[in-house]
Amino acid sequence: MKYSDDTFTSQPGKRGSETDKGRVYIKYGPPSERDYTTSAAIGKAIDTWTYEKSGRYIFIFFDRRGTGVYELVHSTMSGELYNPNWQDTAF
Repeated sequence: MKYSDDTFTSQPGKRGSETDKGRVYIKYGPPSERDYTTSAAIGKAIDTWTYEKSGRYIFIFFDRRGTGVYELVHSTMSGELYNPNWQDTAF
């Protein structure tokens, strides 16, 4: 939890473990792969985490406001937010 608190803190008054990234990290551990990109169309960041544990699962985090606060917008992991059309509502 300390790693999440130290690494994913981006909002005043909110611990890193309380963020979407922090929660996922605590629950599933470090991702097998991580792809950080910036959308050329809108200049906002997308951070995609891939896990390869008993299958291949992705978590997509989006910095909707460009402030460094990432929201989980889609995942293929059962029980997590599933929204394959997240790009239609993200912008």
